[in-house]
Amino acid sequence: NLMPWMLVTRCTFIYHFFASVPFILLITVYALSKKEEEDAAFGKLKWIWMAAAVLLFILFYPVISGLEVPRSYVTFLEWLPGWMFMGV
Repeated sequence: NLMPWMLVTRCTFIYHFFASVPFILLITVYALSKKEEEDAAFGKLKWIWMAAAVLLFILFYPVISGLEVPRSYVTFLEWLPGWMFMGV
């Protein structure tokens, strides 16, 4: 699903990739379950991964959804140099 978009030369936006999300989720669940079958200790990593995903969703939701939040909260979430959630 993502491969055809690699060949598009015009500007693409995030909604172009939304059709791939269910497949990404399915392959992630499949890969984690196969790895857990091989090594039972890998089950802990699955729950750590899930907790990290939920925590990051809760942390970033106010900013990416457009809710009003203090500027200090927005700058706290700009972890990488290229990230800018608000225009200066």
